[in-house]
Amino acid sequence: MKQTFTTARALAFGVELVGVAIVTLALVLTALTLYIGDTATGISALMVVAAGAATAGTGLGLILFAQLVQAQVATAINTSQILDHVAKLTPRPATPPITPPISAQRHPQKDNK
Repeated sequence: MKQTFTTARALAFGVELVGVAIVTLALVLTALTLYIGDTATGISALMVVAAGAATAGTGLGLILFAQLVQAQVATAINTSQILDHVAKLTPRPATPPITPPISAQRHPQKDNK
């Protein structure tokens, strides 16, 4: 029975889409807030950028997680295909053990006493 991991693939794809949406919204809303908003002091602009960066980082984390799941699923599928291929191979006949040639001189063992 071949496993296709369709549920894991679908969930990873959905999580990745959510991550992309979060990163996109974070960048657009940060840019819009900086363009439209009243940021008289540098601290408030820095706070807006920090919040946007933290939100975009969360989205990137979701994308990372989704791609790790997809890589794990691809590894499982490839391993299954390798095992199927190895199972179809015919075993080679066993080779006899290697013996020294007949012309090789035999030396008697010495006692080390």
